[in-house]
Amino acid sequence: MGEHKSIEENIAKLIELTYSERVKADKSEIRSWLRRHSLRDIDLVKEAGKQEVEAAFPALTRALKKIASDP
Repeated sequence: MGEHKSIEENIAKLIELTYSERVKADKSEIRSWLRRHSLRDIDLVKEAGKQEVEAAFPALTRALKKIASDP
């Protein structure tokens, strides 16, 4: 997995970091995992800690920090 990831790769990484479970970076696999755990994607992000979100979504995190720091 390189710097340019699909959103599925980011979500799979977040699941791994938050729940210590490996999920294929595939839409249907992620959807199935979320259903089994009675979660929505937003619930997953809410459950995760700040460090996990930053590690799973590094490019997005950098962009948001840049936007926040610009006057």
